[in-house]
Amino acid sequence: MLIRPKMSAFLMLAVLAGMGACAADSADQASPRTIQIASAATCGIRQPVQLDSLSGGNDRIIKIKPTALLDRAMTSPLTGWEAELRVAAIYHLDQPITALINASSYACRNVRGGEGDGPDRISRHAKGMAFDVSGFRLGGGQTIIVAEHWGKDTKAGRFLRAAHKAACRHFDTVLGPRYNRAHRDHFHVAMGSRSGFCR
Repeated sequence: MLIRPKMSAFLMLAVLAGMGACAADSADQASPRTIQIASAATCGIRQPVQLDSLSGGNDRIIKIKPTALLDRAMTSPLTGWEAELRVAAIYHLDQPITALINASSYACRNVRGGEGDGPDRISRHAKGMAFDVSGFRLGGGQTIIVAEHWGKDTKAGRFLRAAHKAACRHFDTVLGPRYNRAHRDHFHVAMGSRSGFCR
C-alpha cells in the first residue's frame, strides 16, 4: 500500500501488517504495522509503525481511528495509558472504551503555540513522537469529545480528568485544554521532549 503524506519528499511503504509484525510485539502491546520512511534533516521517523489498535489481551481491543503513524517508541507508553483508560472508563462511565479518536500523529511541522515555542522549533509530531487524541468512543456508541466535555462536573468530564492524569504517568509531555488555546480540543501526549511536563 503506497502512502503519500503531506510532504511529497516522504515516501512510505507498508511492509508488514497486523499484530506480530515485530518479534517484540505481544498480546499486551500496541499492534503496529511496520513502515519504511525516508529520512530528512528535520522530519522523519526513526522506527515508524502504523497503529490501528491497542490490545490489552483477551480480545480487549481499542481501535485507533483513523490509524496513527508513530515511532515505535510510542507503543509502550500508549499501552500503559490504555490499561488505565479501561479502568477509568468503567469506573466513571460504566462502559468500555472501543476507540481513540486520532486528531494527529506524524506531521512534518513546527510547534503551535506554548511556552518556549518559536518558528524554528520542530514539533514532536515531525518525529512521530507525539499523538493527539480528541475523543474516546464507548461501547454504547457515544463519543466523549474533549472539546465538549472537558471541565464539566459530569461523568464524562470526570473521566477526561482521569484520562489526562493517567497520561501524565506514561508520557514525557502531556498537554490539554488548560494549557493553551491550541490544545483546547484534544490531549497531546509525547515522548522524547521535556520530561514530566503535564498541563
